[in-house]
Amino acid sequence: MNYTTRLAPIENPAGLYMKAAYFFCRRMLGKVIMPLKVIYARKPALLRVAMLFNKIEGRSLSLSGELRLMVKSVISLKNGCTFCNDLALALAVQKKLGLGKFRDLENFSASAAFNDAERAALTYVLAVAAHDGVSDRVFAELRLHFSEEQLVELTWLAAVEVYYNT
Repeated sequence: MNYTTRLAPIENPAGLYMKAAYFFCRRMLGKVIMPLKVIYARKPALLRVAMLFNKIEGRSLSLSGELRLMVKSVISLKNGCTFCNDLALALAVQKKLGLGKFRDLENFSASAAFNDAERAALTYVLAVAAHDGVSDRVFAELRLHFSEEQLVELTWLAAVEVYYNT
């Protein structure tokens, strides 16, 4: 599924704060990302929320960095957000995680590259992102591998990635 942006991107933002955000985004990523142009240029206070999300993810989650990036990538692939998927891949390369699993994400349920916990987590977050509800079977498998705190973390990561992909 590909999403169409219904609000026109703002190429030249008002205010010093947003001009600085565009500058640093361009410097770090090579371009200004669409959420910055569409969402945060219109409501700069939400950029602070996004920065808080990143801070929470970086410092407060117990899930491995590899699993967090796989969650982001698999949801981005499902939602057709190629930029978000590319960003997750770039971070995996930067963190020297290897790309084997990332290249096989669309086939994770049958791939030997993934362990049972990773399969359970990815199946779960895709169900969360699809808004179809999570079956008892999927949830029971997830509970075999993750604590309640980690279940909350997986759900939060899925929700945040859906937000970024939309």
